[in-house]
Amino acid sequence: MFHPVRMRRKLCGESDILLVATNSKEPVFDHGAIEAGLHVNSMGRPSELAPAVYRRAALTVVGDKQQELNLDLSRGFTQPLLELKAEPGFWPGVLELGDLVCGRGGRKDREEITVFRESQGGWGDVAFCNWILQKARKLGLGREVSF
Repeated sequence: MFHPVRMRRKLCGESDILLVATNSKEPVFDHGAIEAGLHVNSMGRPSELAPAVYRRAALTVVGDKQQELNLDLSRGFTQPLLELKAEPGFWPGVLELGDLVCGRGGRKDREEITVFRESQGGWGDVAFCNWILQKARKLGLGREVSF
């Protein structure tokens, strides 16, 4: 029988990259399921990741800081990054994707947990993920999981 919590823990524990794209108004997995070296990529509602996911990350990258800071919360979801803004030292350590691409910061150790939060709604991520999926299928890499 399918058990979502157990399945999420199993997938988090066996993956190098976890892509999250949901319309959930609450976190979709237990932050305790994240293991060293995992990269979490979030492109759904901001509320799909718990604040604890960002706290555990050695590196948090967003598409656009101003977009994250000015998010309209009237649609009934939370914004964990705004909650963390009040924590000393957290927000200054968040990079924008452009900074990372230009070599201004980044991952220092492959065992670090990293998070990328797509600030623009994720349409580019959807296209990128589809490209990755097609390449992986062509090369016979990975494992597809059916729910």
